[in-house]
Amino acid sequence: MMKKLKSVSLLLLRFCVLVYGNLRDENKIRDLIYKSLESVDNVCVRRSNYTHAVGCQSKLGGQSGVLFRVDKLEDVELLTSSSRFAMSYVPILTSLNLLNREVMMKLRESGKVEGVLVTQSTNATATSPEISSDENEVFPLSQFSTANQCPNSWLNSGEDSHCPSEVIWNPVGSGLYYESFEFPVVFLPSESDVQSLFSCYNEFNEPRSKLEDSYPLCSVKIDTFQYSSGNSDVCMRRSQRARIVGSLTADLTSTDQCSPLGGLNTFGQLTSRTHTTPYEDDSVIVIAARVDANSYFYSLDPLGTQAYASGILAILGVMDLLKPQAAKLEQANVSVVFIAFDAEFFDNSGSIRAVYDMSKGVFPQDPSSYSDYMAELHTKHIRMYLELSQLANATDSQYYAYSTLNASQDEKFTELLDSVSAVVLGKQVERVVLNSSSHSHFPPSSLLSFLREKDTNADQFPAIVITDHKGSFHNSFYGDSFDVPMAFGLNSSVESGAGKTQFTDRISKVSEFIATIVVRYSTKELNDEVGKKEEGTSDVVSMMEEYAYCLLVNVNCSIINSFIDLDIYQEGASSRYVSIADLADTSSVLTIFRYLFYYALREEVDLKEDKLATSSCQPASDTDGTFVYFKIANKSAANENSTGDDSNYLCFRSPVSVSNAESPAFLSESLLRSGKYPAWTESFWSSTFSVKLFTTGDNSIDIMAFTVGIMLTVASYAAVFFAQYKSDTLFVFAPEPLDQTGCDEDARRRAAVGPSGHTLGMRESPATNPAYTNSNSTPSVSRDELNHLDVNVNSPKPLAVNDQNPISVPV
Repeated sequence: MMKKLKSVSLLLLRFCVLVYGNLRDENKIRDLIYKSLESVDNVCVRRSNYTHAVGCQSKLGGQSGVLFRVDKLEDVELLTSSSRFAMSYVPILTSLNLLNREVMMKLRESGKVEGVLVTQSTNATATSPEISSDENEVFPLSQFSTANQCPNSWLNSGEDSHCPSEVIWNPVGSGLYYESFEFPVVFLPSESDVQSLFSCYNEFNEPRSKLEDSYPLCSVKIDTFQYSSGNSDVCMRRSQRARIVGSLTADLTSTDQCSPLGGLNTFGQLTSRTHTTPYEDDSVIVIAARVDANSYFYSLDPLGTQAYASGILAILGVMDLLKPQAAKLEQANVSVVFIAFDAEFFDNSGSIRAVYDMSKGVFPQDPSSYSDYMAELHTKHIRMYLELSQLANATDSQYYAYSTLNASQDEKFTELLDSVSAVVLGKQVERVVLNSSSHSHFPPSSLLSFLREKDTNADQFPAIVITDHKGSFHNSFYGDSFDVPMAFGLNSSVESGAGKTQFTDRISKVSEFIATIVVRYSTKELNDEVGKKEEGTSDVVSMMEEYAYCLLVNVNCSIINSFIDLDIYQEGASSRYVSIADLADTSSVLTIFRYLFYYALREEVDLKEDKLATSSCQPASDTDGTFVYFKIANKSAANENSTGDDSNYLCFRSPVSVSNAESPAFLSESLLRSGKYPAWTESFWSSTFSVKLFTTGDNSIDIMAFTVGIMLTVASYAAVFFAQYKSDTLFVFAPEPLDQTGCDEDARRRAAVGPSGHTLGMRESPATNPAYTNSNSTPSVSRDELNHLDVNVNSPKPLAVNDQNPISVPV
């Protein structure tokens, strides 16, 4: 029996070794089943706000469905309404124009959809769509915006609402960004992925009648699982609990569910002012713009040419124009500061945090973190607030100035707006007065954060928002990735270099317009010509071209490369997405943007005379927050010698600082639950997203295979049980040979048995032993008795007994 078991065990061991040998490469069999697509980072991700979760995600392990091509709205109706299609499907939207509210709501309500794939084809009816790489070709999209029709509508409040029913700021907005979908949505920009997708579809799923009852079918599995669930309050509490459990149990699998969306506000001064020379009331002119852009698809870099970059570029141009006027402004006791607000797409989180910090006396820097720090800025210090927003699409050079009553009633300022705009812009700016009795409304802007937090009403806060629209946006791609520079004449090729375009020329004029107003309004010199050529306007235009190239085309540009201690290994434009607050300081876009601020506000440092800097161009104190020091290549010295000594660079410093743009809601649990501040979070995910193609077989075959497998399993268990139960009968083994020495000894002992009275030793007489059963007195003896008597019943020799009293021994 043991030998048999050993043989079976050896056979099983050999089988396991064979199976392991074939499965050593875990991807070997998987690759035979699935074909993974390459570029699948552009997914709709899960985010949460104060009230609920928005965005998309798959279930744990992914979701699968049969591919269904959608070229037009009728295809959506066919999929969602027809009873012929009763399986789980993954529609392929062949154009971003189909990613609209009507289509997505129908797909969600049908209950048949396990995911959505989106491609952008130049020919939606082609059998094999291709994505054009020709930069000169007109972008096929005419409009695309997943933002709300009233951006940042969370800021609405009664009569002061900036989103009345009669004004639609973003008419093309679908609001999909704020909807929740329990299935993944993925955009596929890669031409190779799109080719693989439609090659599989055309082979197995065309014609469409195959989708009803034919097999195999081309299917896809999408895995975009994320941890977040519920609103931001719920998500943050669960994240905190996971951190506690992980720290107590050393459980490496415990992970946060989400993290706040934040970033960094950037603050710059035209001339440095520290806490030893604080601002006076009504002495500061603030020039502001937003720095972030957004996209419905994560990792699809949002460039925000119109929504964000136009305002930032205008600020950089104003810096260049005002630097020569800094002394004159200082003499007039006017300070000019520049603020770039981050996280503005998420309900003005950055500007709301800035206003909150101002009220606490920690803007732009927390005094507890520095021994020497910048002068604190409060709202009471602001004499004029100028915001630059969406400047690239002015029709016939017509710009609009949304102003509060205090600013518009100032006769001098009104005169400045009219006269300067007519000269610089070629057309007077149209003023839109905003006050409590006006029928006009505030446009979506960072200004709303100041008006919302101001103790007094809007009529007492002097502010102007310069923009290219009155009422509805001119930007048809607000809040999404397709607000691209090529739409404004910028060549997106990194080899193109900086060049003059209508876009850069237009932004340069806006910069000149703002700089002229600031100087004239501050110095009361109505004839001061800030923009005249002898003061460097042509240089400013040239710099605008370089700024635009760095910000929108290639971060590896000449300005950035001039910084000695900054190494950029990236080519092309950089994302403007705000990201989670924990990672904001490492964001490449913020690094690039801040260095442009440093460059525009730089002042040279004499390392031999300046006591605030070390000989290596570093601040003398680590807690000095008044300046940022940096090195810029000295091209003339570098051409003369290449010894690598200090003469190869010049030391500069800039009065620039950063502050947290994370919403005040995340400072405490009470603020988070108060509902007073925006509370946006983004989900974590542990693995990379994946999209895999495979073929689906007939369901009946799967059921039959499963049934046969169950039957074989039951039959095998029954066979094993029967074999074990009948093992004595089924498995007969040959007896082991006897010891010959023992047999000879038994034979000699039996041969010595005496007469009848002593036969077999202890045997009883027939009269007293019931084992004698026959009348002839022939005794019978049991096997047990023979064993007791040590009689070898298997011996081939006959048993030697007394002839007078023979014994019958049954075997």
